[in-house]
Amino acid sequence: MTDRPLACSLSGEAMADRLTELRALFRQSLLTADRDGAALSLELRDSPEAGERLARLVELERACCPFLAIEMGRRGGRLQLRLEAPAGAEAVLHGFAEVASESL
Repeated sequence: MTDRPLACSLSGEAMADRLTELRALFRQSLLTADRDGAALSLELRDSPEAGERLARLVELERACCPFLAIEMGRRGGRLQLRLEAPAGAEAVLHGFAEVASESL
């Protein structure tokens, strides 16, 4: 059992800034998004800039949403991002999926 809250720790303004960053990256680089239950898998165009931006955002998300399992990697010339949410944190994953769907 975890003592970590199952909600993002960002305030309203910080959340808005983060969503702006995610939207900008996804508009530029997102290729696919696949939601499967409590997991979201994303593929993005791989470029040095996109890789750096994604790595930075992953670290920031790990800090504000430590309950999410976040994996980042590269495969087949694409950046891979997978997020998994525990029971009770589905709304956070849903938020990521909605931001991704805006860019597809």
